Amino acid sequence: MEDQGPPKRLRLEWRVLTVAKDADYPDENQDVVCVDGDRGAAAIADGVTSSLFARTWAAILVEAAVRGPPDPEDRAALASWLAEHRAAWRRQIEGARLAWFHKAKLRDGAFSTLLAIWLVPPEGPSGEDAPAWRLRGVSIGDSCLFHLRGGRLLRKFPIQTSAEFDHYPLVLGSVDLHRDEHLAFQRLDEPCREGDLVVLCTDALADWALRQEEAGRAADWEACWDMDPAAWKERILALRSEREIRRDDTTLALLRIVGDRGEKSPEEAG
Repeated sequence: MEDQGPPKRLRLEWRVLTVAKDADYPDENQDVVCVDGDRGAAAIADGVTSSLFARTWAAILVEAAVRGPPDPEDRAALASWLAEHRAAWRRQIEGARLAWFHKAKLRDGAFSTLLAIWLVPPEGPSGEDAPAWRLRGVSIGDSCLFHLRGGRLLRKFPIQTSAEFDHYPLVLGSVDLHRDEHLAFQRLDEPCREGDLVVLCTDALADWALRQEEAGRAADWEACWDMDPAAWKERILALRSEREIRRDDTTLALLRIVGDRGEKSPEEAG
């Protein structure tokens, strides 16, 4: 078979599996995932249930991060990015009918974690000795990433152990409460290649996975790729009943890095 050489471009194939905190009310799930496979970008967010319109805010954040993630190093650019999307949140909730006791709470806005990743092509000539593609990301809060190659775990981000989980993680707010100077994003920059599996998950599942790893029973993420959503739901509900995983919105995004070796033929394009 002729060697086709390294792929000209990397992109993402993906699957998302999720179960709400109350499985009978899936519309109340505050976890949101957004993926643009062709651009090689994805994001996951976990809206804080106790805040109002948290899912709306989480959805705005993941969509915005996939289009163009915030630059935590540039505080002016970050402030502008937040201001733009906070305005979008306000527009989306305008006219919402609220009980009197919710109106005061609305002044504090909604809150959400955010973890965004994107694939970055190498700088320099192509060929066998070309520099590696990069997997880059930013994170605030306790949604987590696991990067695997051939079933072997290469990187955990941003949390390394189950002991690090905080019941009050840093979050992004939909209202400027004059605390943005305390926002501390974590950054990811790792080499990646075709065939790698990138796992994004919200805190309940990430906590379970890290405890499994610490007990010598690493999660089999590859097996989840072909799992039927009904089987996934049954598995999560069983873990909850066994008190192996916290009863919370539980979301898994599986991202496979695949190679695109050039333009498709008219026949392939369909």
